[in-house]
Amino acid sequence: MAERDIISIQADRNRSAGLNRRRRRPPAWLRGHEPARRWSPPISSPDESASSELGFTLLELLVVLAVLAILLRFAPVFGPHGLGGVATRASAQEIAAVLRQARSQAIATNRDVVVAFDVDAGRFGVAGAADSRSLPPDTTMTIVSAAEERLDARTGAIRFFPNGMSTGGSLTLRQGSRGASLSIDWLSGRVSVGE
Repeated sequence: MAERDIISIQADRNRSAGLNRRRRRPPAWLRGHEPARRWSPPISSPDESASSELGFTLLELLVVLAVLAILLRFAPVFGPHGLGGVATRASAQEIAAVLRQARSQAIATNRDVVVAFDVDAGRFGVAGAADSRSLPPDTTMTIVSAAEERLDARTGAIRFFPNGMSTGGSLTLRQGSRGASLSIDWLSGRVSVGE
């Protein structure tokens, strides 16, 4: 065969395969955009089983949620402080608020303000005020205050002066094995709450 015949046979093959066609340019408004593709589900090989798919069933999720609900129900009881510790800390914060308010009142009115504590009754409040507050029933209180502020062995007080100073002292609250403490600085009158 001649070389010319070989070239024409190859050209015929290229034409029939569509390799010799020129690609048409898309219109100007469509240039730079990809044509839309149809979605097709992923193809899996026949040897993969249904159990190898990732994810959880509804039943598995419900079992996990039930276990978490049971654990969270008992979490406060097993926590480091338990529910009793929360009540004790809340009482300590309440006493601290009364003491801070008394200090602010002493500074604002330019008069001494006394906060009295009755250890036996578990009550406290600003002396001379109509309202006094009480501690939860199973909470015990211990007070350390200046000797001149002791009314008797079971009753004491903390006095705040107009310049912001105080007689100072400390309180300890106990509820079972849990407790909280408050300290009142005599120089600054600052009230701080601790464990």
